[in-house]
Amino acid sequence: MQKGKSQEDFWSLFITNFSAERLQIYLKLSDGLPQKAQALYLWNAKTSSALWEVIGYLEISLRTAIDRQLAVLSSTPDWLDDPSIIRSTDSLRTLISKAKSQASVYGRAPSHHQILEQLPLGFLQALLSKKYLHLWPSLAAGFLGARRGNHSEISKLVKALRKLRNRIGHHNHLLDLDLELEFANLLRIAHLIDPRLRRFFEIESGVTTPNLKRPS
Repeated sequence: MQKGKSQEDFWSLFITNFSAERLQIYLKLSDGLPQKAQALYLWNAKTSSALWEVIGYLEISLRTAIDRQLAVLSSTPDWLDDPSIIRSTDSLRTLISKAKSQASVYGRAPSHHQILEQLPLGFLQALLSKKYLHLWPSLAAGFLGARRGNHSEISKLVKALRKLRNRIGHHNHLLDLDLELEFANLLRIAHLIDPRLRRFFEIESGVTTPNLKRPS
């Protein structure tokens, strides 16, 4: 975009490329003023991007913690194939089969790590749900900031994490969320995984409390 373009020009660009229907809520919350609506839209996009970075780190950290502990628990070469961990009739088997297919390259059998990378966050959430509560005594050892009694909290937090992840991933707005609470939840998950991870987010992430406040 060339310098000197007015905000009205940007708004026209937004209408053309992002649709008037999508932008309606931004206008509504900006008293019908395109200039304010544009600022609100940009804030939503930048805030989503900053939160997405943290979510990405958390998802990988969760995957690593779960994978490490289930590898220790399993008596098979790959816990993803261990029926004592995930029964052959369990719906998660479908996700594993799909991940194996997606991870296959030129007909070669994928590695364990390649399969893991294709598994969705919902898979990890399921392993931390009540249905798999029997796994928690083993999984708990992989969460350096947690105790066995934290299972219910972790399960709820990861469910909320997935909801926020999907919302941002589908480019939906965050205008009706308490973002300070959402970020606090992300930091809490980080602490339960590894207290050092929380500190890392506080120092390195682009998320700050002032930035989470919706522009007036």
